[in-house]
Amino acid sequence: MNPTVLIIAGALLIFGGIGVTEGNEDALVPGSKELTTGKGIDVTQHKNILLLPAEEECGFADKEDIATSMQQSGSKVFLTKPNTPSKYPWMVRVVVEDNKGVRWPVCSGTLISSRYVLTSATCLIGLNSAVKVSNIVLGGHNAHCDNGKCFPISKVVEVSDTVIHPDYVLPTRQHDIGLVKLAKSVTVTESYMRPVCLPKAETLFAGFKNNKTVSVSWGKLEEGSLASSYMLYPRNLRVTEMTFELREYCDRFYKISHAKFGPGRFCATSTANKGICSDEDGGPLLKPIMIPESDQSRIYQIGIVSFQNKLCGQPGIPAGFTNVINYMSWILDNMSLD
Repeated sequence: MNPTVLIIAGALLIFGGIGVTEGNEDALVPGSKELTTGKGIDVTQHKNILLLPAEEECGFADKEDIATSMQQSGSKVFLTKPNTPSKYPWMVRVVVEDNKGVRWPVCSGTLISSRYVLTSATCLIGLNSAVKVSNIVLGGHNAHCDNGKCFPISKVVEVSDTVIHPDYVLPTRQHDIGLVKLAKSVTVTESYMRPVCLPKAETLFAGFKNNKTVSVSWGKLEEGSLASSYMLYPRNLRVTEMTFELREYCDRFYKISHAKFGPGRFCATSTANKGICSDEDGGPLLKPIMIPESDQSRIYQIGIVSFQNKLCGQPGIPAGFTNVINYMSWILDNMSLD
């Protein structure tokens, strides 16, 4: 192993920052604690709440897939199966276009309604002036496809508008959240194209059963040279099991480069032999949570991938996430029917 990685791993142990272990049930509570803002957020009465799907209409696909991801042995990093409908039907790819008309995907995002995609502000503003967001690719989870064939067939939708949080700060990635409005509504009843659920009240976190979450993206498997970069990307969606870290630990690791962590952010580490890597910006951190006053669970997006350490893909290195619940009012304020 790289000596630098060994030194950092040792420091993590010294400062007590290693993620919650599976056998330490008493330590599972901080997972939900790190999402709690102290503001008692509840947007269930927001004027635009009906623009988001009800829990009966979001956050479900093949529920066994995420449940299985929580029980994986070995690396706990795996790729979705090829040539099968997406197990994460809310996943989208954000595509940009340069002034010569060349298009390519740069980030991940999630479908949150029939008209809106949630992603990071970095994906939308961290571009040069000659590049603009052009369209969104929905419904696919095979990034390269074989012989030009993908299953299911991806749907490409043009973009009509993008909204970036007004207080977003690029160097530190504070308030790293953005919305993409599709030029037309999409049908969200297809098995391969459905919205994810968003947390509408902090009381939802009382439904936490453990400290585990999963990050899903098409990000790199590891860093490498530009010449070999194509080979460093997975063909299918990459799923990584994560655990929450205390904000105090996040500050120890990132305070100098990314400012102090507050209620708008949290960090998590991979329990696998491969952590979050580059080009995963905008992707979701997902968790199955019990619906209040119900015996059913749904998949909720609780975080947005914001930044990673330069030692990408290494175990024990935390990644920074935007805390979705902290921005629910902002999300709804910037959604509209027209």
